[in-house]
Amino acid sequence: MEKDIKNTSVSTRALFSFIWKSIRSQRWMFFFIALLSLVWSIDSTVVPYLLRRVIDTLTLYDADRAAAWPAIKWFLLFVVCLWTIVEVGFRSRGFLEARVFPKLEADVRMAMFDHVQHHSPKYFNEHFAGSLANKISDMTTQMTLILQTMLKLFLPTLVTSALTILFFSQINGLFALILGVGF
Repeated sequence: MEKDIKNTSVSTRALFSFIWKSIRSQRWMFFFIALLSLVWSIDSTVVPYLLRRVIDTLTLYDADRAAAWPAIKWFLLFVVCLWTIVEVGFRSRGFLEARVFPKLEADVRMAMFDHVQHHSPKYFNEHFAGSLANKISDMTTQMTLILQTMLKLFLPTLVTSALTILFFSQINGLFALILGVGF
């Protein structure tokens, strides 16, 4: 059992070092993709919060809607600007992903092909099932999926959770505590 845990940690470390080696040449592009992935967090937490503030301001001026305009025009302008920034962020992230991931997959294929060249075909036939081309293709596909899951799901969800807890703490500390324990 202990040997399996040790082998798993070695393989996990080897996987992460292989992924880092593969993305290192484009690390700034991946940094910007990760940064632009946080736009989803803003879209799902800050925009509804600002809209709530606009609605609350409108309810204060329930008797005279015309008097509400000077109070909400800056909120509305900020919401429109933030919405524009969010949309530009989504489009920019998509553009960067369309440039980065094909190059990453090509680099991974070449690195794995170079690695395979140092071993005999007999070694692979005796130790692994399936063709080498399928293994290389599966590796590139799975590595892309791992990175996309981290950048599109895990990181934005983590930041969204933190922002949600922050906003709920402004409303009621008990709600924030319950939400924090739930995450």
